[in-house]
Amino acid sequence: MPGSTERPIIAIAKKVIKRDTCKLILHKFRNREYDISVPVDEQQLVWEPEDITKQNNFKYKNPNTGTTNWIITPMDNQLYMWFAEKIMPNVLEHNDFGFISYISVIEYPAGTKLDWHKDSADPYDTATALLILDSEFTGGKLTVDDIVIDAKEGDMVMFNHSQNVWHSVSPVNSGYRTVVAVWFQNDQSHTPIDEDDKLQEPEFDESEMNTYNALL
Repeated sequence: MPGSTERPIIAIAKKVIKRDTCKLILHKFRNREYDISVPVDEQQLVWEPEDITKQNNFKYKNPNTGTTNWIITPMDNQLYMWFAEKIMPNVLEHNDFGFISYISVIEYPAGTKLDWHKDSADPYDTATALLILDSEFTGGKLTVDDIVIDAKEGDMVMFNHSQNVWHSVSPVNSGYRTVVAVWFQNDQSHTPIDEDDKLQEPEFDESEMNTYNALL
């Protein structure tokens, strides 16, 4: 059965991700080349959805929201697992946070916001987590089901039933608010994956972290 059947939960974990890790993700994000350049055409997206979904990881500017988005799917095994190993140890031990289905790094510059919405991209999603990467911004407060959450660098906000729970982001007044948005599923929400189709975790290479530290 698609979606969550568990009791609704909203949680915030403070400073669960180290500052160096937040800076490293920002470094990766801001140095990633754009894959799709999108002109504004009466505030409508000008590409067909299948043009995007053919790619396993891609970065683009959204002309509807003013945000910059970097999408990472499980089909990009190495990058997906790199993010998963940093996120999964810090999420709730809860059935709805079983495994990651989709990851997006989203940058909100000053003047942008996210209106009230429900996460409806995948009917099998059961929960959402938002990891805040920046500290030098004002505004941009997350509201989940009428609960206002003032999260900052290293904080992670988690809630299930994200297909049914209204949430929004208030306007960013200054700076950049960059988050890692993560969507989860559980084993009961979809047909189980065959063992032959499961992704194999690559060995972690510490050299990338060392390279970033050398840049500080």
